[in-house]
Amino acid sequence: MSLFEIRNLSVSFSTPEGSVEAVRGVSLGLAAGESLAIVGESGSGKSQTLLGALGLLASNGRVTAGRCVFAGRELDCGPSLEGLLGSQIGYIPQDAMGCLTPHLRLGAQLGELLMRHRGLGADSARRAARELLALVRLPDPDFRLDLYPHELSGGQRQRVAIAAALAGQPAVLIADEPTTALDVTVQAQVVALLRDLQAQQDLALVTITHDLGVVAALGGRVMVMYAGQVVEEGQVEEVFRQPAHPYTAALLAARPAAEATRAGPMQTIPGSPPQTGSLGPGCAFAPRCSIAGTECIREAPLQTGMGRRVRCHQPLIARAWQASP
Repeated sequence: MSLFEIRNLSVSFSTPEGSVEAVRGVSLGLAAGESLAIVGESGSGKSQTLLGALGLLASNGRVTAGRCVFAGRELDCGPSLEGLLGSQIGYIPQDAMGCLTPHLRLGAQLGELLMRHRGLGADSARRAARELLALVRLPDPDFRLDLYPHELSGGQRQRVAIAAALAGQPAVLIADEPTTALDVTVQAQVVALLRDLQAQQDLALVTITHDLGVVAALGGRVMVMYAGQVVEEGQVEEVFRQPAHPYTAALLAARPAAEATRAGPMQTIPGSPPQTGSLGPGCAFAPRCSIAGTECIREAPLQTGMGRRVRCHQPLIARAWQASP
């Protein structure tokens, strides 16, 4: 049974050129303790899907369709779900520095969250804040409580952002590009921390990323997005071993390889992602796809088979596929 669901969500933005649909009919489900990674190029709609569901869109954005379900309760996507933020749903934004108040010490910031979400007094909140910093493996947590955000490194600020998201003891944790702007060693530490926290606290974890290495390290399920739609979904191991959608295959082929194993120049995906304001009824990837046919211009059917979903007329792997309702 799903703990958290998004059903047929669409998100549009008002621009000087008109309305732009950034998310088109996206659905996802997440069980308690499950890990889901959402991956795709920049602008594919990964972050806007969750921001729309949680009521965190920019002022020119709005949810045009879709419903959410949390713990069996059906809710409107947007403001209705915003009330669960911090308590039932923890959110780690992309910019760890931007989510921390620069003129407040860490103890005060975490303490405020703990008093709000757990109803603690000031002294108890400070002790709980120390425990949170220890939980996310920040060295010398007593000392760090009295520091300002600018006195921390990027990796340390990311750990504080994770601690803040855990302050309300949520059942679902959403991490939006948690390794952006971190060096490779710190990235690995943050991914290991998220994986361990998920196992220790039975968290349902959603990770939004463009880094396929992060997806592989976290495991679970992966949802591949392109031009505001889900084009493939399945278990990470299966999707990485045998991608069904040409876009997924192209993404995997474009991964950087070590110099010792690289044969020739790095592969790229020809062309550019489409402008979301000018999409037709067919497959948005068709202009960049080497196997696209005339039927791909007319529609992009969502098909299911063997625990996988793929939005393609001719999936790349030989399985029994059938049209999804």
